[in-house]
Amino acid sequence: MNEKPRATFAIVVHTLLVQSGRWFLVRRANTGYLDGAYTLPGGHVRRGEGVVAAALRECREEAGVDIVPADLELIAAMPYQTADLQGVDFIARATRWAGTPRVAEPHHFDDCCWAEPGALPDPLAPFIPALVEMQTLGAWFRELID
Repeated sequence: MNEKPRATFAIVVHTLLVQSGRWFLVRRANTGYLDGAYTLPGGHVRRGEGVVAAALRECREEAGVDIVPADLELIAAMPYQTADLQGVDFIARATRWAGTPRVAEPHHFDDCCWAEPGALPDPLAPFIPALVEMQTLGAWFRELID
């Protein structure tokens, strides 16, 4: 039988912080992956950690804000596959938090900004344009396959 091996992939969660219709973004730096691109606070889910717990941890680590679980809403799932990588990105949204969003990990990010979804900075992490479209259409699922 010519069965393909089971997929092994990363589970990643990003959080869309929204204030007055604007999105909070951070610019990656010194990581070796998508450096110079704007993205949402987020990262890999650790073994034994849930998606919501990971989102709360990453927001605290990367943006310096604390979010209570009741203020976090999962809004999108995006499985992705490229020649080198595959995984699934979960996107959460929060409109309430404690603290002021900022670059809390300057060794991983060198800028942050608030931007309207129709006027986001360039370049962007690859999933961000898909997220803008999904939010416009009210969609929660989209596959990003090269």
